[in-house]
Amino acid sequence: KTDGERSGRGRGKSEVRAARGRGYIVMICVCLFVSLALLLGSFYSNNDGDIADSVLLTESTDLSDTSTDNQPSSALVAMSGEEIYARSKNSVVTVASYSGGQSRYYSGFGIFLGGYIATLYEAISDSEQIEVVLSNGVAYPAKIIGGDATVNLALIQCEAMSVDCVSIASGEEVRAGERAYAVGSMGEGKYGASFASCEISCERRTPELIGFDGYRRVFTAIQLDAINDRCMMGAPVFNEYGQAVAVVLSAGEDCLQSFALPIDGVYSVLESVMLGESPTAEALSSLAYIPPTLGILGEQVNEGDIWGVAVRGFLSDTCDASLKLRVGDIIFKINDTLVPDAQTLALKIQEYIPDDEVEVFVLRDGQRLSFKVKLTKNQ
Repeated sequence: KTDGERSGRGRGKSEVRAARGRGYIVMICVCLFVSLALLLGSFYSNNDGDIADSVLLTESTDLSDTSTDNQPSSALVAMSGEEIYARSKNSVVTVASYSGGQSRYYSGFGIFLGGYIATLYEAISDSEQIEVVLSNGVAYPAKIIGGDATVNLALIQCEAMSVDCVSIASGEEVRAGERAYAVGSMGEGKYGASFASCEISCERRTPELIGFDGYRRVFTAIQLDAINDRCMMGAPVFNEYGQAVAVVLSAGEDCLQSFALPIDGVYSVLESVMLGESPTAEALSSLAYIPPTLGILGEQVNEGDIWGVAVRGFLSDTCDASLKLRVGDIIFKINDTLVPDAQTLALKIQEYIPDDEVEVFVLRDGQRLSFKVKLTKNQ
C-alpha cells in the first residue's frame, strides 16, 4: 500500500475515535442532567406540604391576623417567665378611668392593629375621660369604641401611640395544673406591666358573680389561683408559649380564686364591637348570661302525696310572681316538669331567660291551679 493510503486510513481511524469520544461525553452529560432533574424533583415532591404549610403560616394566625409571632403548634417552644414578660410587656397598658373627680385603674392589652385595646366594660362605664398609661408612666388619651355590659368587655382606641398586639391561642386548650402568666397593672396604676405567675386551677368553671351593675351572672370562665390585685382585672393571661388564652375577670385582695374569660369569646365579641356591629347572642352567651328567677323565696314541703316548694316570700313586690302567687302556695310543677324541691325548681328555671313566661302549677287551699308567670332577672 502506498503511503497515501496508509495515511488516509490513519486519519479515518482517528476521526472515528474522536466521534466516539464526543458521543461518550454527550451521554455522560445527559446522564448527569437526568440525575440532577430526578434529584430536584424528589426534593420538591417531598417538601411540597412543608412549603405550603410555611406559606399558610405566614399569612394566617391562630385566631386573627393581629398576632405578630404565631408558629405551628409543632414548632412552639415553652418559654420562661422572663421571656414571656419581655415579649408581652409592650402589649399591655394601664387603663385609667376618670369620673366625678374619682380615678379607677384597670389593665388592658392590644388586640387589633390600629391602637385597639381590650379592657373591661366597668373601666368605661360612666367614665368622663379614659387614658392609656404605659409602663414608663407616659399617658395618652383614648376614646371609647364600645363594649357589652353582659360580659363586662370593652374596646377602646389610642391613636396617638402604637400598642403591640398579643399573640393569641385558643382558651379551649388550657388544662388544670398548667402554669399561666398574667401581665397587667398593679398598685392603683402605679406599677404598669407587672408580672404575676399563677396556675390553672380548673379549665372550666361556671361561677355566679355579681356584676358591676348589680346583676348576678353565670360566667363560663377559666379558674386561676389567686391574683391579689384588683387592677389586674382586664389583664391578658398567657400560656407557657407566650400566647394569650384568657382575660382576667375577677381579682383582688378578697379573691381566694380568680376567674378569666377564654380569649376565644373575648375576641369574637370585641371584633364585632370594632366593626360597629352588635355582638351575636351566641358569642355573648358563650361567656355569660343573667340567670332568670321566678322571684320567690321557698322551702320544700309535702302536701299529701305531693312534694313541692312552698312560697314563703317574694324577692320583689313588683315581680310577676308576687302579683299572681300567694305566700303558702305550693309549687309542684313548672310547665311539664315536676319540681319536688328548690334545687329542681332552680334548675328548671335556668333553662329559660329573663322575661320568658312559664306555666306554674300550685296547690292552694286544696285546689290545683296554674298561672302564667313571667321570669325576672336574678339580682
